[in-house]
Amino acid sequence: MAPSVYLPAMVFEIGNGAVAPVIAITALDLGASAGTAGLLVALLGIGQLAGDVPAGALAARLGDRRAMVAAGGVAMVAMLGCLLTPSLPVFGLCLFAMGVCTATFYLARQSYLTEVAPLHLRARALSMLGGAHRIGLFIGPFVGAAVISLTSLRAAYAIAVVTAGLAAALLLVIPDVERRGDAVAPPPESGAVGLVATVRTYRRMLLTLGVAVLAIGAVRAARQVVLPLWAVHIGLSPEVTSLVFGVAGAVDMALFYPSGKVMDRHGRLAAAVPSMLVLGAAMAVLPLTGGLVTLTVVAMVMSFATASGRASS
Repeated sequence: MAPSVYLPAMVFEIGNGAVAPVIAITALDLGASAGTAGLLVALLGIGQLAGDVPAGALAARLGDRRAMVAAGGVAMVAMLGCLLTPSLPVFGLCLFAMGVCTATFYLARQSYLTEVAPLHLRARALSMLGGAHRIGLFIGPFVGAAVISLTSLRAAYAIAVVTAGLAAALLLVIPDVERRGDAVAPPPESGAVGLVATVRTYRRMLLTLGVAVLAIGAVRAARQVVLPLWAVHIGLSPEVTSLVFGVAGAVDMALFYPSGKVMDRHGRLAAAVPSMLVLGAAMAVLPLTGGLVTLTVVAMVMSFATASGRASS
């Protein structure tokens, strides 16, 4: 499954990794306040949240491969907009669109993976998909730092344009694998189910597990906001901030398989609860950092906690 599942995901995430450290800095460069910059970064996550339901409908209608190709094409346009726009509203709209594309890409690939992976290896297979994402997020900041140092801050978005297009091209030329006989078959089609009916049917799960997953996602997403803003506050340059993200990404990348193995053997709570405690402690310590070394250490601890609990949600 590596060429059809993991390679496109890794390539797509290289672009996301290149732009993640510089979104807030770009907003500040366009004249935003720190609060507005945080809101603009949040639009990426809001786009993912808003795009989940339509992404599922699109993948069901077109198939996961075509849905991801479409997401890659729209992501190219969105990142090109981030590269060229001098306007904060247009910048925010492009970030929102990128979030929707990311939701479509992730959901379609995860749906396919749950169909082809054997049940007893599913958590590890999904963790390896997360690992492909994290490898991309590890590579991206270093590529972004190199390009920014040679050109300008906005060049990171050019990397994302190229990687989104390359991911779409890979999906067009690399065939998917057939579903294994010991994997769980998808349920038969029984007609479309509306959002209201879905919420009504699963309201108890959404009010319990859903709230917990929402809280976990919110804490993890906050890392993408506070780290670059604090780096600017203590005087670090954009390329150095990208390097901090890259070093922290190495920790995240190294733990994708062990975290899946822990969940296969001990369940999600064994990973989710400790990870959130550690991540909360790291968030509390972040304002005490005042230089490159201490910020990098805290960023690595955040990545350790995020990696430990990512697949649990």
